[in-house]
This record gives sequence, C-alpha cells and structure tokens, in this order.
Amino acid sequence: MVVTAIVTLLLVLVVWLIIGGLMLFGLGVGGVFGTIFMVLATGAIFRYLLQSQRAITVDVISTIGAAIRQKMPLPQALRHEAAYAAGRRSRYLTGIAQRLETGQSLSEAIRLGFPSCPGHALALIAAAERVHQVPAAVEAVQADLDRQRRERTRPRPVDPAYPVFLLIWIWLLVSSLTTFIIPKFKDIFAGMGTSLPAITEALFDVSAAVQPFAWGVGGPLLVFGLPLYVYTLFRPRRADRLGLLSRAGDSVKWRLPVYHWFERNHSLLRTVEALRLSLQAGATVDAAIAATIQLDVNQCFRRRLRRWLALVLRGQDVSAAARASRLGKGLVWAFDQKLNPSGALEVLVTLEGVYRSSYSYVANLLRAIFWPFVTLLMGLLVGFIGLALFAPMVAMVKACTMVVVP
Repeated sequence: MVVTAIVTLLLVLVVWLIIGGLMLFGLGVGGVFGTIFMVLATGAIFRYLLQSQRAITVDVISTIGAAIRQKMPLPQALRHEAAYAAGRRSRYLTGIAQRLETGQSLSEAIRLGFPSCPGHALALIAAAERVHQVPAAVEAVQADLDRQRRERTRPRPVDPAYPVFLLIWIWLLVSSLTTFIIPKFKDIFAGMGTSLPAITEALFDVSAAVQPFAWGVGGPLLVFGLPLYVYTLFRPRRADRLGLLSRAGDSVKWRLPVYHWFERNHSLLRTVEALRLSLQAGATVDAAIAATIQLDVNQCFRRRLRRWLALVLRGQDVSAAARASRLGKGLVWAFDQKLNPSGALEVLVTLEGVYRSSYSYVANLLRAIFWPFVTLLMGLLVGFIGLALFAPMVAMVKACTMVVVP
C-alpha cells in the first residue's frame, strides 16, 4: 500500500508540475483547468486508497473480534472468512491464520500477516497479551475504530485541505501576475506620467519580498514534503521500533503550544485504558505500568512512563511516583490510597471517559473558533488581491477619460 501510494503520488506530481509550468508560461485557461483537474484527481486517488486501507482494517479486526466472542478456533475462523473474501483482505486473514497455526501470538501474527495494521491497535493487543486480556483489548480497538469512523464522517464546515490548496493557488497566481502582467501595467502607467494604484504597488512589493522565501521553502516542501507526508500517512507506526520520522514528529508535536495538549491527552487516554485492562485482569500495579510502555504513545510521554515504572520498582509510592514523573493529576488521584482506599480501577474507568470526552470537546471547540477565523482571513486575502488586480484597469480608464474629455 505504501509503495503504491508513493508511486502514484510521484507520477501525479510530475504531471501536475508539467501542467502547472505550462500554465505559468502561456497555456492560459487550458493550463488552469488542467491543473485543477490534476489536483482533484490526486485528492480522489489518495482518498480512495486511505478509505480502502481503513475499511480493510475494520474488517480484519471485526473478524478477529467476532471469532473471539463466539469462542471459535481463531485460525480456522480466519481461514473460513478468507475463503469468502477477496484481495488484500483475504491475504491478510490468511497470513494471520498461518502464523497462528505455527504457534505465534496474536500480536505477532497480526504484525507479520497484517503489515498495515494501525500501531495503536497492535500495541494494545500486545500489551493485553501480557495480562491475558486479549478479548477486551480487541473489543476496545473495535470501539476506537468505530469512533474514528464516526468522527471522519461527521459533517464539517471546511475541509482542512481547502486553505492549503487555496494558498498554493494564490501563490502561483500572484507569482505569475507579478512576473508578467503587473510590470507591463507599470510601464504603461509610467508612459502616461502616473503610477500604479497604491494597493497594486503594495501587492507588487509584498510579492517581491515574499517570492524568494516562498519558492525557496514552498518548492522543496511541495516536491519533497508531500511525498514524505503521504509516506507517513500510509505507513503504520510501530511502538516497539519507532523510525526516525516518527521520533522527530513526536518531538515536534510534544513541543507545539496547542498540539502538546492533544498529544498529552491522547497518550493519557491510551495509558488509562491499558491500566484498566491490566487491573481488571488482576495484574499487579508494576505489571500494569510495564504493559503501558508498549503502547503507541508519544515517545516523550513514554519516557515519563518508564520513569514511573522505575520509581515504583524502587519501592516508591505509586501516586507519589506518578506525581514525580509528571503524569498528571488524574493518575496521581487514581493511585492515591488515602483518596481511593477501594482501589484505582473505578477511578480509571472514570478517567477514561473524562479524557475521551475532553479530547472531543476541545477539538470541536477549536474547530468552531479556528475555521471561521481562517475563512475570514482567506476572504480578506482574496479580496485584497482582487482589488489590487482590478484597480489598474479602473485607474487606466479614469486617466484616459481625463485625457480625452477636457
């Protein structure tokens, strides 16, 4: 899937750049519509590939979950389902069944037989195997996939890709106009003994100042950053062996002002979920904490989990160790023996709901604030460029009128 996506992107990108170049150097309307078509085709292709991968993931995990709930022999159930499936879904089910028949664990069979399995699902199943809670982990993964599907299908006021493509179009349009059109207007107005309108001069000056930076940064980002983004989009993370890109991405996201809160909240949610599964199985606290280190969480947060485990193994109080490891007030409260003498399990169930609802609430709140602001900025930018382009024509008509009509 990753190779297919990268090859498709490179081919489309080459054609896109060719048509964009033709548009820039003289094919006019044909080049414009050709580039628009290539942009739409690119988006449609990758949306299909991504949706296909997500649908296969849901099918495979649902098949495993159904077989476990019905207490069926898992290899035979997967082979039976693979016989009625087609394409990659059949291949993945058969691959998992083959590895289960050789005695491998479910997480290892999924990792080898289903390479595109999401990292969080695989890590949670692997952690649950240590405490014999695989059925509960598979059920939790199914619920998480279902929540993600509902979130993706929820209507949104603006597609996140729209401002990006709009800025690219504005950049190409203004670059071509300030290179070929506005200088001719400038010569015409100079011959008439006047100057361009102030708003057009401002657009020309801003474009001249921004163009070197835009071409120097935007060009490499488009040529190299876009394939890299597609690669990370289709390549599943592996918590046990994070690649260089994943480590760099985690470090950047952990230090961003707003994104840090979402990364921390998401990591806490997965940690609390794994702790709940472990304690429900009767595992000791140190074993439950050790299971969380296998989760697919931000690597900066995983360092805090490792420190928490090390302090607990040294004999420090669990709640005090959580506070010293900066894991948040929720986990400190959950393991405080004075506040929760009956144990942490009930508190962890409450915390799981709180972290999940707060994540959705803050995300929806930011969308409600951010998108109207972005829409307003985009409208002001387009309006400024439109006035700057039409102002010379109005000024030219006015100047000609003053010459012809005394």
